[in-house]
Amino acid sequence: MAPHRWQRRTLSAAFVATVGAASASASLLVACSAVLGIDSDRHVVASLGDTDSGPSVVSDAGVDSGVPANWACIDTAVPTPSTDPVKIKLFVNDVSTASKGDYAGSAVVGAKIRACGTLDLVCASPIAATTSDDAGIAQLTLPPQFRGYYELTADGFTPSVISRPPQNRSEYSQQGLANLTLIELGGGLAGLTVDANLAIAIVSVIDCNNAPAANMVIDVGDLGPGEQVVYLEKTLPTASAHGTDETGSAIIYNVPLGTLTVAAKFANTGRLVRSISTIARSRWATYVQIRLDQATAPFSDAGP
Repeated sequence: MAPHRWQRRTLSAAFVATVGAASASASLLVACSAVLGIDSDRHVVASLGDTDSGPSVVSDAGVDSGVPANWACIDTAVPTPSTDPVKIKLFVNDVSTASKGDYAGSAVVGAKIRACGTLDLVCASPIAATTSDDAGIAQLTLPPQFRGYYELTADGFTPSVISRPPQNRSEYSQQGLANLTLIELGGGLAGLTVDANLAIAIVSVIDCNNAPAANMVIDVGDLGPGEQVVYLEKTLPTASAHGTDETGSAIIYNVPLGTLTVAAKFANTGRLVRSISTIARSRWATYVQIRLDQATAPFSDAGP
């Protein structure tokens, strides 16, 4: 059932915060980091470019001089990854308290985050673990070029899987927490029936300037029954949009459980930017960030 008008107003602000928590985490407001590289139950149709099977540049054959200015780094060399342990610092926040002009909500204290190995699909043996402090800050020290994923849990929030590009150097990131009930309501705006037993993935695409990327399309390969990629228009999910807006984000509803690969491509040319593999769990939210290794955010032990 579609939300009522008063619910649409509430959802508008909340969805900006929810997808913004993923996309702005690598923007000029909040920088970004780290992630996964497992084989997928489904595979994106072959395309020129590469996936996270290795640290090579994601690029078509030859340099495309026609790429947008905000993607100028796509054909440049990937910076040499650190050979020393790296750090990721997260500001864990409640997206329901954020506004359109400020993606960061109030700090979530006591959130538990675990860094998990690529093939450890249930995170039975975490590589690192910590808890957010009174300021909502959680910091992990990870092996060089960490390619695993993260689990993030906190009282009152839907547990989350977080998948990002390889952690080639230390970085700061904002990470929002949301509730699946809110995200499921957005499916009604797009005319979908959301299956509560399946998964939902929130995907954000970040450009070379560490800003959310508009005019991108998301590809997950062959769609499962009822599965649909939904884009936003004027901050709300809609069936009429066919690419990302200024939030650089999309929501994938009714994702089959297991592993999947999510790819971002230019809407006008179909050129592959990058693919990220991740995990879909029942009643969990999956956050996927797609960003080139050439677009690296800063880090400071003293703060963001």
